[in-house]
Amino acid sequence: MLKPSPLLIKTSSTNHADIPSSDVGYVDQQTGGFIGLNESYEIFESSRPYWWQVPGAIQVSAANNILFQNGSLSATMGGFGIGNYPNAHITGIGLGTSNIEISGMYLHQTGTNAISMGGIQADAHHPSDPRMINRDNTITENILADVAHTFNCGIAIFVSYTTRTQITHNDVSNVPYSGICYGYGWGSNDVGGSPEYLRRGLYNYQPIYDSPTVMTGGIISGNLINNFGVTHSDLGGIYTLSASPNTTISENWVFGSPNGAAIYNDEGSRFYFAKNSVFNTTAFWLQRNERTNYTTGNMTYANIASTVPFDPTLATNQWGDRLVNVTQWTSFENLSQDHKDVVFNAGIPVGQRADRPVSVNQEKL
Repeated sequence: MLKPSPLLIKTSSTNHADIPSSDVGYVDQQTGGFIGLNESYEIFESSRPYWWQVPGAIQVSAANNILFQNGSLSATMGGFGIGNYPNAHITGIGLGTSNIEISGMYLHQTGTNAISMGGIQADAHHPSDPRMINRDNTITENILADVAHTFNCGIAIFVSYTTRTQITHNDVSNVPYSGICYGYGWGSNDVGGSPEYLRRGLYNYQPIYDSPTVMTGGIISGNLINNFGVTHSDLGGIYTLSASPNTTISENWVFGSPNGAAIYNDEGSRFYFAKNSVFNTTAFWLQRNERTNYTTGNMTYANIASTVPFDPTLATNQWGDRLVNVTQWTSFENLSQDHKDVVFNAGIPVGQRADRPVSVNQEKL
């Protein structure tokens, strides 16, 4: 395995917040991750185990039982960084957080992600100390708008390698890339690895893991996601990477993208259950990156109402997926009552909406 150079060792123990604005620069690897000191690596895949994240303006690591509530954060480079910075600690442990809640916040005009939770290096997905695990954290009832102004690969909410994270009843609008991203690694760090990344040479620089990552038990529910993908393509209102057993995506109202899918299960996505949701998209409601050498598959989609019909030729069981009761709708009047309730209840609770437009929350349903 390639070892980091002395320069890399020095950098990874100091404040990485300054690197994007230094002569090293920012080389985007999605959702606020970046390569960093790439001159020390042999090939692109040799850099992957050492990618970093743009830190949040508020960093929390090696901590538990913290509540951020009913405030605002605007015009900062990052928003919240929860458990994604292994050096933000004094205990020698790093990363690990539990029972952290971000609720009732207004996050606006951040330079990159509004909320980042979880790390992207080895100690995040296969921690050397169990105290490094990010678990049982909650992101709920927040308004996140006009984010990622500086690094527009950023998103509203990014959750990587975590256990039992809940992302519920958030209002997300006007984002250049995806709305909510869950997972990381493109399947390369999952148990048994990925044939695609074996082909690319990644495992000359890191192990093929014989155990699963810590990513499991996520809940992405009741969110309103509007006007996403305004700058980029190849994205989703809800975008996933890598395996996450016992993870549900439910009761979400996703609409208003010029080119993105409502749900995008990208490389390595497995074991997700998407259900009871309503979508209004332009091209397609579901994107699944399933192909030979990829480990994507074994997903279930049930009780979905979409303005775009699902192509029946894609309803194949080749990758182990199941589609149940996927229907097309053309007006709110012909939605089922259950789906009308999804639209009405998505986002922050009714009593907190003030003058949010009827066209967004459909209060007349």
